[in-house]
Amino acid sequence: MVATLALRQKLLGELQIMGAAHAHTRPITRAYFHPHFPVDVRHNAKIHRLSLTQWATQQPSYALGSPS
Repeated sequence: MVATLALRQKLLGELQIMGAAHAHTRPITRAYFHPHFPVDVRHNAKIHRLSLTQWATQQPSYALGSPS
């Protein structure tokens, strides 16, 4: 988790700026902060998307660029 509200707001603002610079990331409007990405046991470098999806359905998301 991001340590403070001020740091989280700064990071969200930076993500919004970076995302707006590219057509394929411009539609992203929400962000999540995960303490440790779950990886696929067969390929330790690949994110286990099903586990991440299940986690995200129960977590707060943050609007990019807004004070959250």
